[in-house]
Amino acid sequence: MLADQLIEDRVLREGMGAGHARLVSDIRGAHRFDLSDNFAAAADEIMRSTPQSVVKAFPLARLPHRLCWLETAYAARSAFVNGQNMGEIYRKDLSRIGILLRALDDDGLHWESHLAWNFRTGDCSLCVISMNINLRDDAPPMNPPFPASYYEKGGRSRADAEALAAIANRTRPIVSSYHKEILAAQGLMTERAMEQLYKVSVGDWAGEQEYWIAAVALMNGRNVAAIERGPDMSKLSKARRRQGRPEPLDYSVCKIAPRILSRQGGASGDAGSVRAHFVRGHFKVRSSGIHWWSPHVRGDASAGFVGKRYEVA
Repeated sequence: MLADQLIEDRVLREGMGAGHARLVSDIRGAHRFDLSDNFAAAADEIMRSTPQSVVKAFPLARLPHRLCWLETAYAARSAFVNGQNMGEIYRKDLSRIGILLRALDDDGLHWESHLAWNFRTGDCSLCVISMNINLRDDAPPMNPPFPASYYEKGGRSRADAEALAAIANRTRPIVSSYHKEILAAQGLMTERAMEQLYKVSVGDWAGEQEYWIAAVALMNGRNVAAIERGPDMSKLSKARRRQGRPEPLDYSVCKIAPRILSRQGGASGDAGSVRAHFVRGHFKVRSSGIHWWSPHVRGDASAGFVGKRYEVA
């Protein structure tokens, strides 16, 4: 796992000093989850559907534990793999990406969030910038409030613009608590240095807030999410002890349940005015949770049939 690599990485250990020791302690103390490819893709689908879906997921995105580590394969997140200007670190050689989430309230809706990733070359990194994410209904704006009009460009609807403003106003970049000491020692905690640091690092978070909100909300969608114990680490632990290396961390695996909630039938309203067409399976965010709509035919077959061709990678 990426979590194991962050613990063992010599460059991080030497470069972060006491901050790395605290990071190791927190990763070891966290409840750790590996998001399977289908789970990661489902969170990606929720994130990409509409900004309104992410906002609807706010009250569902409660951390299940005070301290959580989540990670997944980068390749399972198609919105990032396929581009969409997701930030400078998002290149084809990324292997895994993870996040350490600390609850700052009793409800698990206010997070301190630390982003990490590794590459196929074996290098790994922890972002110098963290995110303060507050999804509580009574949360004040985290930034000077962004008006919806700021996002009304490129043909966006008013509803989408309002949702994007709501997301922006629930997140605020902060200096990672694991990097503060080393930055202070290097004289990089001045106002000017911080401004430059934010400009350099905040792009690494492009799209990440929305993605992890969707992932945590999906974890709480018990009708679609299945959380299982990870593999038995006893043999690997024994081998690591012989080598003088840290024992591997145990973890749980988040999957999409084999029998997710199925819903058949057409759309509400007058179906007779719409020709029959095939609707792919998809997730919907409702106040009651996240649900799966099964593939089905919608509309009036007597009015004709609209064929669609889907290509699945």
